[in-house]
Amino acid sequence: MKKKKTTIFISTIVIVLLIIASIPVIRINQQYPQAEMIRIEKGTKQEIKNGISFQIQETTWLNKDELKEKYSDVFPMSEQRDYKAVFVKAILKNETDKKQKYELHRLYLELDIHYYNGLDMELYTAIEGNPMAEMDLNPKQEVTVVLPYSISDLYFEKQEWNKLEQYSCYLVDERYPKKICWKV
Repeated sequence: MKKKKTTIFISTIVIVLLIIASIPVIRINQQYPQAEMIRIEKGTKQEIKNGISFQIQETTWLNKDELKEKYSDVFPMSEQRDYKAVFVKAILKNETDKKQKYELHRLYLELDIHYYNGLDMELYTAIEGNPMAEMDLNPKQEVTVVLPYSISDLYFEKQEWNKLEQYSCYLVDERYPKKICWKV
Protein backbone atom coordinates (compact mmCIF):
# COMPACT_ATOMS: atom_id res chain seq x y z
CA MET A 1 0.00 0.00 0.00
CA LYS A 2 2.80 2.40 0.93
CA LYS A 3 4.65 1.57 -2.31
CA LYS A 4 1.52 2.35 -4.33
CA LYS A 5 1.13 5.76 -2.61
CA THR A 6 4.80 6.57 -3.27
CA THR A 7 4.42 5.67 -6.96
CA ILE A 8 1.30 7.84 -7.28
CA PHE A 9 3.04 10.73 -5.50
CA ILE A 10 6.13 10.54 -7.75
CA SER A 11 3.98 10.25 -10.87
CA THR A 12 1.98 13.32 -9.82
CA ILE A 13 5.17 15.33 -9.24
CA VAL A 14 6.58 14.29 -12.64
CA ILE A 15 3.35 15.31 -14.40
CA VAL A 16 3.29 18.68 -12.60
CA LEU A 17 6.95 19.29 -13.52
CA LEU A 18 6.27 18.41 -17.17
CA ILE A 19 3.36 20.86 -17.27
CA ILE A 20 5.48 23.60 -15.70
CA ALA A 21 8.36 22.90 -18.13
CA SER A 22 6.03 23.08 -21.15
CA ILE A 23 4.69 26.57 -20.30
CA PRO A 24 7.73 28.47 -21.72
CA VAL A 25 7.61 26.37 -24.90
CA ILE A 26 3.92 27.17 -25.39
CA ARG A 27 4.60 30.90 -24.81
CA ILE A 28 7.41 30.96 -27.37
CA ASN A 29 5.27 29.14 -29.94
CA GLN A 30 2.52 31.70 -29.43
CA GLN A 31 4.93 34.64 -29.79
CA TYR A 32 6.69 33.16 -32.83
CA PRO A 33 4.28 31.04 -34.84
CA GLN A 34 5.44 28.78 -37.65
CA ALA A 35 6.72 30.70 -40.65
CA GLU A 36 4.48 31.13 -43.67
CA MET A 37 6.02 29.21 -46.57
CA ILE A 38 6.06 30.91 -49.96
CA ARG A 39 7.06 28.64 -52.86
CA ILE A 40 8.21 30.24 -56.08
CA GLU A 41 8.29 28.13 -59.23
CA LYS A 42 11.38 27.90 -61.42
CA GLY A 43 11.36 30.67 -64.01
CA THR A 44 9.29 33.05 -61.88
CA LYS A 45 10.86 36.38 -60.98
CA GLN A 46 10.40 37.40 -57.33
CA GLU A 47 11.88 40.07 -55.10
CA ILE A 48 14.65 38.61 -52.94
CA LYS A 49 15.64 41.84 -51.21
CA ASN A 50 14.24 45.34 -51.35
CA GLY A 51 14.65 46.30 -55.00
CA ILE A 52 16.49 43.14 -56.11
CA SER A 53 14.70 40.41 -58.02
CA PHE A 54 15.78 36.78 -58.35
CA GLN A 55 14.81 34.18 -60.93
CA ILE A 56 16.06 30.61 -61.38
CA GLN A 57 16.62 29.76 -65.03
CA GLU A 58 17.93 26.21 -64.99
CA THR A 59 19.32 23.47 -62.80
CA THR A 60 22.03 20.93 -63.58
CA TRP A 61 22.97 17.92 -61.45
CA LEU A 62 26.47 16.40 -61.65
CA ASN A 63 27.56 13.07 -60.15
CA LYS A 64 30.97 12.27 -58.65
CA ASP A 65 32.57 11.29 -61.98
CA GLU A 66 31.35 14.47 -63.69
CA LEU A 67 32.60 16.55 -60.76
CA LYS A 68 36.02 14.86 -60.95
CA GLU A 69 36.20 15.51 -64.67
CA LYS A 70 35.32 19.21 -64.46
CA TYR A 71 36.41 20.35 -60.98
CA SER A 72 38.98 17.90 -59.56
CA ASP A 73 41.49 20.72 -59.08
CA VAL A 74 39.15 22.74 -56.81
CA PHE A 75 36.73 20.22 -55.33
CA PRO A 76 38.44 17.81 -52.90
CA MET A 77 36.73 14.41 -52.74
CA SER A 78 37.24 11.44 -50.48
CA GLU A 79 37.39 8.14 -52.34
CA GLN A 80 35.19 6.53 -49.67
CA ARG A 81 32.30 8.95 -50.24
CA ASP A 82 29.97 9.60 -53.13
CA TYR A 83 29.19 13.16 -54.19
CA LYS A 84 26.67 15.06 -56.24
CA ALA A 85 26.33 18.73 -56.93
CA VAL A 86 23.49 20.88 -58.16
CA PHE A 87 24.33 23.96 -60.21
CA VAL A 88 21.62 26.61 -60.25
CA LYS A 89 21.75 29.22 -63.00
CA ALA A 90 19.89 32.33 -61.84
CA ILE A 91 19.35 35.97 -62.66
CA LEU A 92 19.72 38.77 -60.12
CA LYS A 93 18.42 42.17 -61.15
CA ASN A 94 18.63 45.51 -59.41
CA GLU A 95 15.21 47.00 -60.09
CA THR A 96 16.06 50.34 -58.44
CA ASP A 97 17.83 53.53 -59.50
CA LYS A 98 20.56 53.15 -56.89
CA LYS A 99 23.49 50.79 -56.44
CA GLN A 100 22.65 47.67 -54.39
CA LYS A 101 24.53 44.72 -52.93
CA TYR A 102 23.35 41.14 -52.46
CA GLU A 103 25.28 38.42 -50.60
CA LEU A 104 24.83 35.16 -52.50
CA HIS A 105 26.03 33.03 -49.59
CA ARG A 106 22.67 33.82 -47.91
CA LEU A 107 20.99 31.42 -50.35
CA TYR A 108 21.11 27.82 -49.22
CA LEU A 109 19.84 24.61 -50.77
CA GLU A 110 17.07 22.80 -48.95
CA LEU A 111 15.59 19.40 -49.83
CA ASP A 112 12.16 18.29 -48.71
CA ILE A 113 13.78 15.39 -46.83
CA HIS A 114 15.10 17.76 -44.13
CA TYR A 115 18.54 18.39 -45.61
CA TYR A 116 20.12 21.74 -46.32
CA ASN A 117 23.52 23.00 -47.37
CA GLY A 118 25.14 26.33 -48.13
CA LEU A 119 26.83 27.55 -51.26
CA ASP A 120 29.95 25.55 -52.12
CA MET A 121 32.50 28.35 -52.05
CA GLU A 122 35.31 26.41 -53.79
CA LEU A 123 33.09 25.57 -56.76
CA TYR A 124 31.54 29.04 -56.77
CA THR A 125 34.96 30.72 -56.87
CA ALA A 126 36.08 28.38 -59.68
CA ILE A 127 32.97 29.21 -61.74
CA GLU A 128 32.37 32.89 -60.97
CA GLY A 129 35.83 34.00 -59.84
CA ASN A 130 34.33 35.95 -56.94
CA PRO A 131 35.48 34.49 -53.60
CA MET A 132 33.36 37.00 -51.66
CA ALA A 133 30.04 35.80 -53.15
CA GLU A 134 28.75 39.35 -53.05
CA MET A 135 27.12 40.97 -56.02
CA ASP A 136 27.41 44.73 -56.45
CA LEU A 137 24.58 45.68 -58.76
CA ASN A 138 24.41 49.02 -60.51
CA PRO A 139 20.99 50.60 -61.11
CA LYS A 140 18.84 48.38 -63.37
CA GLN A 141 21.75 45.95 -63.80
CA GLU A 142 20.95 42.28 -64.45
CA VAL A 143 23.52 39.57 -63.72
CA THR A 144 23.43 35.84 -64.43
CA VAL A 145 25.19 33.67 -61.86
CA VAL A 146 25.75 29.96 -61.37
CA LEU A 147 25.32 28.82 -57.76
CA PRO A 148 26.86 25.40 -56.94
CA TYR A 149 25.77 23.28 -53.97
CA SER A 150 27.67 20.06 -53.23
CA ILE A 151 26.15 17.11 -51.42
CA SER A 152 27.79 14.05 -49.89
CA ASP A 153 26.15 10.66 -49.40
CA LEU A 154 27.20 10.82 -45.76
CA TYR A 155 23.86 12.36 -44.74
CA PHE A 156 21.50 10.03 -46.63
CA GLU A 157 20.19 6.50 -46.59
CA LYS A 158 21.15 4.57 -49.74
CA GLN A 159 17.61 4.66 -51.19
CA GLU A 160 17.40 8.44 -50.61
CA TRP A 161 20.80 9.01 -52.20
CA ASN A 162 19.94 7.02 -55.31
CA LYS A 163 16.90 9.20 -56.06
CA LEU A 164 18.17 12.50 -54.64
CA GLU A 165 17.42 14.44 -57.83
CA GLN A 166 13.76 13.42 -57.62
CA TYR A 167 13.15 15.17 -54.30
CA SER A 168 11.88 18.74 -54.23
CA CYS A 169 14.77 21.16 -53.84
CA TYR A 170 14.62 24.84 -53.03
CA LEU A 171 16.92 27.79 -52.62
CA VAL A 172 15.99 29.59 -49.45
CA ASP A 173 17.06 33.11 -48.50
CA GLU A 174 14.85 33.96 -45.58
CA ARG A 175 13.32 31.66 -42.98
CA TYR A 176 11.27 33.94 -40.77
CA PRO A 177 8.64 35.41 -40.61
CA LYS A 178 8.13 34.18 -44.18
CA LYS A 179 10.09 31.27 -45.58
CA ILE A 180 10.69 32.13 -49.22
CA CYS A 181 11.64 29.09 -51.31
CA TRP A 182 12.64 29.13 -55.00
CA LYS A 183 12.07 25.74 -56.62
CA VAL A 184 15.27 24.38 -58.10
